[in-house]
Amino acid sequence: MTFLRRLHIRRRPFLSPLLFLVVGIALATYLRTPTVVLVALTAGVLLLPASFLFGRIIGPRGIYLLRRGWIASLLIGTGALSTQLSLERMTASAPENLPMGTSFYVESNPEWRGDKLRMLVRPVTGDTSPSYLLYIRGHERKEAIRRGQVLGINRMYTRSIAQWEKQAPAMGRYLAGRGISGTLHTSRQAITLQPITGERPFSLRKTAMDVSDWLAATLQTLSPALSDSQRSMLETMCLGRYGDDPALRKAFTAAGVAHILAVSGFHVVIILSAIGLLFRALPIPQRWKRAEWLLLLIGGWSYAFVCGLGAPVIRSMVMVTLYIIGKLLGRPADGLNIWAAAAFMTLVTNPFAYYDLGFLLSYAAVASILIFFHPIIGLVPNVRQPVLRLCRDSIGVCLSAQAFTLPLVAHFFGRIGLVFLWVNLPLTLIVSILIPATLLYMIVAALGWSVGILGSLVTLCAQWTEELVTAAAYVAPSFERTWQPSLPVTAAIIVGMVMAGILWRASLRRYE
Repeated sequence: MTFLRRLHIRRRPFLSPLLFLVVGIALATYLRTPTVVLVALTAGVLLLPASFLFGRIIGPRGIYLLRRGWIASLLIGTGALSTQLSLERMTASAPENLPMGTSFYVESNPEWRGDKLRMLVRPVTGDTSPSYLLYIRGHERKEAIRRGQVLGINRMYTRSIAQWEKQAPAMGRYLAGRGISGTLHTSRQAITLQPITGERPFSLRKTAMDVSDWLAATLQTLSPALSDSQRSMLETMCLGRYGDDPALRKAFTAAGVAHILAVSGFHVVIILSAIGLLFRALPIPQRWKRAEWLLLLIGGWSYAFVCGLGAPVIRSMVMVTLYIIGKLLGRPADGLNIWAAAAFMTLVTNPFAYYDLGFLLSYAAVASILIFFHPIIGLVPNVRQPVLRLCRDSIGVCLSAQAFTLPLVAHFFGRIGLVFLWVNLPLTLIVSILIPATLLYMIVAALGWSVGILGSLVTLCAQWTEELVTAAAYVAPSFERTWQPSLPVTAAIIVGMVMAGILWRASLRRYE
């Protein structure tokens, strides 16, 4: 315990390791040679003994630089080594190596992308085999393919990540960021449904998806009061499932509130806040207060489990877990240090995660909120009324998150919309009730209990949410502006915003 406490003596110790790790990943990604790994690790091994051998010659400052250089070189080598191993794994699992007639497990719930049905599949050789995105054209919507089925493919066209990087770099980055080895393209006539032979090895993610399917089925009991589009919205918003309504995703995207539809840290905060409010209402003795943090941790990971253990919710729960561990150890939990530690662990395990736009936007939003939230709400201090304070904080979160995400959105999509500034506050208030109420309804209905009043609340909030998003999407083109800065300009804007945030916070020391 004493050793763990001493780890937090330095303020934000993960920021520098994260920087060096990213340097190693970037060098290995763009140079595509194992020489980076060899040079970095060799330098790390030589610098440490050099600091002892030449200590009297170079002096204390030189010793300090050599020892810091030793750590930096090892971190750069770690990032480069992880990237090189990932590159070799993706090359070995390229889809062109798959023989015709290969059978695949359907790993995700199929979703429509235009006139094609898309799903995540994995060869039946085992759970450690690589995953691919399968596109089926000519498939009838009434013909259902479900997760867990086995498909035999007689003819298919394949594209590896390397091919996508040449033809459509955005798609190549998407696949690499998600850890997908490539895409498979076939027609309905070339696939056959095959019987499932034997039991698959236990998979925690598969079990989580089964629980998610079980809970999602309870929403059928709200029909016809709940329309198909609203049911699809609730499945996506509360369980991280891709629904059957592409128009719904387009409406949320046009309104600038796609972050509310896709399960992320926003949803985790809502669930943990609901659990925290429940604890406040219960007469818990003071000596059990630390147990509340543990119960919050269990509740958060339970929510991540019913969401199918998706990458966005896992990233959020890693940050929450680090924060709660700090609280349980009685140590001050610094937000930026936790942010850097979570990003460090994510990039070590998956160095191509930074290709994932969701990873960039989520971590950029969290960093932006950590830097700008308190200064922004400090402009309107001394708000004691709970509802007004909630509105102030919601507006503060919305505005502070834009500092880093708005330049990234403009760079990747070439346009920015401003209608979210007006729709975000009422939608956040409605969704803060809708998400916990829907999850509670699913659990209670799955247990076979009566949920009349709760079902009415869910239906009413779902209708309000759909109407508000539809109206915002209708007027969104009037508030949309075309702007696509280059990568250097985007980086310069973000660096400038970081410096502005640091100076702003430095002038408000009471928030530090």
